[in-house]
Amino acid sequence: SDKVLSYIATNLGRDWTMIALRLGVQQVLIEQVQINHQHNVHDQIVSALKKWRSMNRENISSEDKLNELFDVLSSDDVGQLELVEKIKEFCQL
Repeated sequence: SDKVLSYIATNLGRDWTMIALRLGVQQVLIEQVQINHQHNVHDQIVSALKKWRSMNRENISSEDKLNELFDVLSSDDVGQLELVEKIKEFCQL
C-alpha cells in the first residue's frame, strides 16, 4: 500500500537510488523522479517505489514484491537488515 511505501521512504535514507536500481527501476526513471520532486527526497523515494511496485505487477504477488525488496535491503552491499525488520513489524508480517 502507499502507506507502506511512505513508511519505507521515511526510513530508507540516502542510498535509495542504488536500492531502486537494484530493484530494476531504470536510471532515467530515477532521474525523472528526482527532477519532479527536487526539494523533497521523501517524495522522490515514494515515487520511485511506486514505479518499482507497478513493474511486472500482473505476474508477481505483493508478498513476492516485498520479498524482493527484503532481499535487496538485506544484501551485503546494502546492509539494511534493521530496516527489513522494521518493515516486517510495520506490516505485521
